[in-house]
Amino acid sequence: MDNLLIILAAVLFIALLTLLLFLFKGFKGNKYVAEDGSVFQSEAGLKKYQNISTKLQALYDFDLSSSINQSGSFEKEFLACIRMNGFTDIKTLYSFRKQLNMLCDIMNE
Repeated sequence: MDNLLIILAAVLFIALLTLLLFLFKGFKGNKYVAEDGSVFQSEAGLKKYQNISTKLQALYDFDLSSSINQSGSFEKEFLACIRMNGFTDIKTLYSFRKQLNMLCDIMNE
């Protein structure tokens, strides 16, 4: 009976110790949080994310019904594919290859 209590106490102690280690590891270090809730371990990562997300947000803020191209260098049809229609076939996807490369350049800055 005494051995069973000792073993049970040891298992509980190890479980509590493991739990505490995970909790303290989660609180350890600085965390940088973006406005949308994304968490980064470095300030440089946060700044990079905010810079890219600002540029990408402009793609979604663009009014597709407007006749004026406010998005800068992206074509209105490309933005419609990105936001609503998707690329329904290979021909459509291929026709926007330059636009996709520009988008990739923004994402890989």
